[in-house]
Amino acid sequence: MRGREHLLRAKALDADLADANLGLGLYNYYVDTLGGIARVLRFFMGIPGGSKQEGVRLLEQAIAQGMLTTNTARFYLALNLHRYDQQYEKALNILGPLAEKYPGNPLFQLARGDLYAKLGRKQQAAACYRAASALPVQDGECLGHVQ
Repeated sequence: MRGREHLLRAKALDADLADANLGLGLYNYYVDTLGGIARVLRFFMGIPGGSKQEGVRLLEQAIAQGMLTTNTARFYLALNLHRYDQQYEKALNILGPLAEKYPGNPLFQLARGDLYAKLGRKQQAAACYRAASALPVQDGECLGHVQ
């Protein structure tokens, strides 16, 4: 919650600080996904509410205008639309530029493959999965899980 306060203060000092919208957008989005009991607890603890719509708007602003957080905002917006809202086509359109820009990132390839699979595009999904599996694994811990 203090992070949110700091981001709001930063925006008050510089309204054009679009990178702050990453944190504010994620906060708004996730607070709105809380279940009933968590919402009641949030209310009694004095934690401010949020809305998915505002979260999406802020994340889209971070993507379009941010200097440092554009890729992170793009990834999390796509992830949230996929997981929480089942907006697979929109998530795919948001994630696509990351997978194109960073073809060596297996996470982006796997996420794109999963979205293609959810949309019934099996050949495209398989191509993404194959591309991800063909990439070298440089992290030892990750390699242990893959093998």
